[in-house]
Amino acid sequence: MKGEIKLMERFIDPCCDKCVNSKIKPCENFVECRLSGPICHENKECTGKRQAIIEKYNHSPGFFQH
Repeated sequence: MKGEIKLMERFIDPCCDKCVNSKIKPCENFVECRLSGPICHENKECTGKRQAIIEKYNHSPGFFQH
């Protein structure tokens, strides 16, 4: 739909509508959130989506581990 936010297709995409990161007000914990989040809210589904994106683009096993 027009104007609808696509979720979790790219590393920078929000996991859901509770994500607070935006162009106007960037998340202070953006990198940490993308690697081990979400940080702004607790949601196992969002955590799973985030992990799936990391696994999809992880060409160097262990690179995203901290």
